[in-house]
Amino acid sequence: MTALFKAESPGLFRYALTIPSVSRADADDLVQATFQDAVLAWEEKLSCWTGERRRKWLFQVLRNKAIDQWRKDRHVCSASELIEGTAASFQDTSHRALSNIALRRCWSVIKLMPPVRQRVAFLRWGEDWKPREIAALLGISQDTVRAHLKRARDALAVQVGPQVPFIDSYNAEEGTER
Repeated sequence: MTALFKAESPGLFRYALTIPSVSRADADDLVQATFQDAVLAWEEKLSCWTGERRRKWLFQVLRNKAIDQWRKDRHVCSASELIEGTAASFQDTSHRALSNIALRRCWSVIKLMPPVRQRVAFLRWGEDWKPREIAALLGISQDTVRAHLKRARDALAVQVGPQVPFIDSYNAEEGTER
């Protein structure tokens, strides 16, 4: 089991991070929970299976656990997750409420984007990853990441308008808005 964990846990962790709304901490928890199930299923299933079949089973269990967790929590990124710390700086309740509404509209738009663009947008704006980190995780070029961010930004600008609270200014170094 130790060898299986060492071999498969990094890939499971990376896979978990590609699932929208899964943070790094959530990814760690999902990998741990997946291997807890693997220990319980070892005698009955996994000890008899080949490496590839075990691997597919682990990835399916992790995916199912992520879906179960999402259903349980009905987790949609809250304002505090997307713009952590910003809410405290708002001066009045109406501004906070309008920003919260805009964030919910943003998330609704992002959820309708193609899967890769959705992941790129979430990792950049929800988890504050750099384009090079996103490119490495998803196995795409940084230019492709920037193209997805531009298309996502354009869609948000059209569908949500200038109220998008987590894209304030253009960052020339990264080619993305901050």
